[in-house]
This record gives sequence, C-alpha cells and structure tokens, in this order.
Amino acid sequence: MKRAPHGHTLIELMIVLLVAAPVLTAVTSIVTRHEHAAAPNERRADDMDAFGRILQRLTSELRNAVRVDACAAGLDIETRLGTTRWRVTSGVLRVSGRFRCRVRGCEALGLRREGRLLHVRLLRKGAPAFVVTVCPRRIES
Repeated sequence: MKRAPHGHTLIELMIVLLVAAPVLTAVTSIVTRHEHAAAPNERRADDMDAFGRILQRLTSELRNAVRVDACAAGLDIETRLGTTRWRVTSGVLRVSGRFRCRVRGCEALGLRREGRLLHVRLLRKGAPAFVVTVCPRRIES
C-alpha cells in the first residue's frame, strides 16, 4: 500500500484502534469504580458535617438557655431571644424557632440533668451517639 505524504494507511489506524481499545476500556472501568466507591463516602462526610453544625448550634443554644424542657419527642430550649424546638420524628431531626433546619438519620434526642450540667444525647441510625455536655450560664430549672 502506498502511504500518503502526510498521513497513515487504513491498516495502521486499525491496528492502533485494536491496541488502544482495551487500554481505554480498562481506564474507564477504573474511573467508574472509583466514582461509585466515592459517592457513599461523600454522603457520609456531608452527614457528619451537618451533624457537626447541628451540635454546634445545640451547644450554643444550651449555653445561653434560660430554661430547658424535655418532652417525649425532643427539647424546648428557651433563651433570651426566644424558644427553639428540637424534635425527632420519623427519623428526622427538625429544629424550629429562630434557627430552622432538618437533618435525616436521627433516632432520638434525650436530656439528662446532673446538677447544673445538661447532657444531651443525639442517637443516630447505625452510628455512635453524639453527646453534648454543657453548663448553661443562667438557667431556671
């Protein structure tokens, strides 16, 4: 076969495709597997970040609490600026009041008093519980 002055023959192109196809297939499968493996880790990291923000907010609310009342589904935390309701229903933590949010994956929210200390426990599905221990600055009961 004659070679064009600035090109390749059809047979040379076919050989290159035969050699490159398995290599490209292997690279694609590796990248795809990595993306599938990374997705649950990213979701888990996002959940942990959301729980971290919630716990920071809960700690802040408890430190500034004037009154904390426990109920069957959660807590009512009263500060000088208003009352925030923390409720767990159907596996979702709902916070309403001045600060609003919803976080999935919660089982229960409990309060235990020990002198001036408040221990709040947030149970999560399939993970260890978060426990916040706070000594409020000024609290009535």
